[in-house]
Amino acid sequence: MGLLKVDEFKPGMVLAADLKSSQGRMLLPQGIHLTEQHIKTCKIWGVVEGDILGEGNQDAETPPSVLNPEDLEKARCTAKMKFCLTDVRHPMVREAVKLFILRKAQALALNSGDDSDALSLSDTSLSEQALLGREKVEDIAQQELELASHPDILRHILQASSDPLASAAYVAEVVGKDVALSAKLLKVVNTPFYGFPQKVDTISRAIVLLGQDKVAGLAMGISVINMFQGVQGKLLDMAGFWKHSVACGIMGMVLAAHCNEQDKEHFFVAGLLHDVGRLIMLKNRVQAVQSVLAESRRLNVALHDLENARWGFDHARLAELVLGKWQLPENLLLAVRYHHAPGICGYARDAVMIHVADFLTHSLSLGNSGSTLVPPLDRHAWESLGLSKNVLPVLARQVDAQVGHTMRIFFG
Repeated sequence: MGLLKVDEFKPGMVLAADLKSSQGRMLLPQGIHLTEQHIKTCKIWGVVEGDILGEGNQDAETPPSVLNPEDLEKARCTAKMKFCLTDVRHPMVREAVKLFILRKAQALALNSGDDSDALSLSDTSLSEQALLGREKVEDIAQQELELASHPDILRHILQASSDPLASAAYVAEVVGKDVALSAKLLKVVNTPFYGFPQKVDTISRAIVLLGQDKVAGLAMGISVINMFQGVQGKLLDMAGFWKHSVACGIMGMVLAAHCNEQDKEHFFVAGLLHDVGRLIMLKNRVQAVQSVLAESRRLNVALHDLENARWGFDHARLAELVLGKWQLPENLLLAVRYHHAPGICGYARDAVMIHVADFLTHSLSLGNSGSTLVPPLDRHAWESLGLSKNVLPVLARQVDAQVGHTMRIFFG
């Protein structure tokens, strides 16, 4: 007997062990012969894998042979470059590489001109001397605070959410004062992920269903994102940047659901904001950002490592300072600050979740944060989640289904 992915289940196979959902709900008993309906039920409940009698553990190194061999070879070559910073011996990384190759080959089959993952060395003529000269990160953070006034709505939401005496009605009134924010927030709450049987049409109703802390957290994330939507960069594809941010937020929330976390929404906010420090730099030191982007693509090194080498800090540290001055919650600051190095903060849960979400979002090529390479996966961070490597195709389907809809909510 052995573990098979749910996608590999076939009618007639026999379960070698009871099959349960990620929440522990009993779905199918040991010894049952699978039917099409059983397999459909497993997929509905988000089952990742099952123990099948007489089957060995499937770990094929190549995608299905029905794909064009030329497309597969192009996808493998791209994967070799994109995952050059990762330990491909790690089971989860191997699974991510296989899925990347499959998705890339499928994209090439649909569009022979697809080059969304090409590691282009163009636009590298910017001077490497256009750097910061080791300015203090605190000075740049202070300049951002002076240029971007603290939005009143964000300040009122923070005050309301931190006041133990504030009622749900008061929080709803505060959020409701910003019509655009309220509309966007309700669209987020009505996405399929929440699965409410009826449309949520008021902030008060959203608070009843989710709780005022969760609604306030979503509102804070949306408010901060609204502040940076006009930022532009020559080497940074902004549509791709926002897609990566949104996808990372959704991945964080989906991961949290698979890990039975109670408060999934704040992982969405953390993922949404994890790279906002790069936008702060783009607003204040555009040449420095353009220079490290070009250099990282030429040298094939991790972008955040190059930021540290050239600037003395990275985008995560800058974001922590600015968001901290805005008095955003501590767990959010931890997730943003340490999403590249969760071990430094002792593998705090929020940092671990966004670290893994960021790795997976890059692996699935969902947008582009500026880096052309998949960042390394911290082995201990992944293992602390207690998930199987076979969860990746399930996560990919869940996130794929929501990214486009959520992007339209945020950006029209």
